[in-house]
Amino acid sequence: MRIYCLIVLIIICFIGCNPSSQKPKSVSQKSDVLQICIIDVDQGDAILIMTPNQKYILIDGGNKYYGINEINPLLDSLKIRRLDYVFATHYDADHIGGLDEVINHISKDSIINYCYDRGDTAKSKQFLEYKLSAGNKRKTIKAGDIITLNDVVIKCVCVNGKLMNGDSIAVKDENDFCIGLVIEYKDFELFTAGDIGGVNTGNHKDIETKLAPLVGDIDVYKVSHHGSKYSSNSVLINTIKPEAAVISAGTNNYGHPEQSVIDRLSNAKSRIYQTNQTEYGQIPAGQGVILNGDVWIKVYDDYYVVNTDTFYLRLI
Repeated sequence: MRIYCLIVLIIICFIGCNPSSQKPKSVSQKSDVLQICIIDVDQGDAILIMTPNQKYILIDGGNKYYGINEINPLLDSLKIRRLDYVFATHYDADHIGGLDEVINHISKDSIINYCYDRGDTAKSKQFLEYKLSAGNKRKTIKAGDIITLNDVVIKCVCVNGKLMNGDSIAVKDENDFCIGLVIEYKDFELFTAGDIGGVNTGNHKDIETKLAPLVGDIDVYKVSHHGSKYSSNSVLINTIKPEAAVISAGTNNYGHPEQSVIDRLSNAKSRIYQTNQTEYGQIPAGQGVILNGDVWIKVYDDYYVVNTDTFYLRLI
C-alpha cells in the first residue's frame, strides 16, 4: 500500500512545484504529467485523459446534452481539437448519450484512431446516434487488447463477460457487457469499468470476483456503476486496494451511491471523491469530499495529486 500524505505544503516545497494549484482551464497541452479528468456529468460517466505526449482519450460521454453542455466546453477550454481514442464502455444512455455530441463537435475525422466499444448493436436512440456519429471509426475491443501511447498503456481487462485470462461469464444485463480498462503510467494505475457488476442477482452477474486478481493493486478506482449496490464487492475492493476512489453520481441516480459501498471503500482506507452530493450514501467525516464538480488527477514521477490531495507512488 502506497502512502497517502496530507501535508501537501511539505511535498510541494520538497518537489519544487505546486501541481494542486493548477486550474482545469489553465492546464497546458504540453504538460509533462499525465492528467485525468473525471468530468462532472451528473448521473453518468465521462473521463478525459491527456498524456504527456499530447494524446487525448475520452471514455464515455455522459447522458444526452452533457456532451454539449459539459464535455465540449472543457475540450474547447483546453484547446483540444482531436481525440486519439474514444471508448464507449457500454450502451446505457448515461454513458453514451453525449458521445455523438462530442464526436460531431470535433468531427469523426478528428478521431485519430478508433471509437472502441463492445461491438454488437442496441435498439436505443442513443446507441443509433452514437453509431451514426462514429461511422467507420467504430472498432470492437477484445479482452486482453493493449493500446500503447508512449509511456501510457491502456489494457482491456474485460468486455462482454470475457476476461483477459481467457475466462468468461455468461452475461445478460447491459451493465455486465462493460469494457473494463486499466490505465498505466509509470508506477501509477487507474481502473475503470463502467457499470460492471459484482453480485449475482436477477440478470446481474458477479464479474468483479474473477476480475479482481487480473486488475491487482491499483492507485485510483473510478467506482463502478456510480457506487450502486450491484458493484464494488468486497473481493474487488480488498484486492485492488485503491488509495483514491472517485464516484460519479448526481440527480435521478436510482439510489447511488449505496452506503455499503462507501463503507467498504472507507474500511479499505480509500479516500473518496464524489462529483456531486446525493441524498443517499454519505462519506464519513475525514474520509473524502463532495466536489460539486470535476475530479482532476495529475500524475508525476513519484506521486499523484487528486484535486488538492497528494499521494505517494513510492517512498522517496
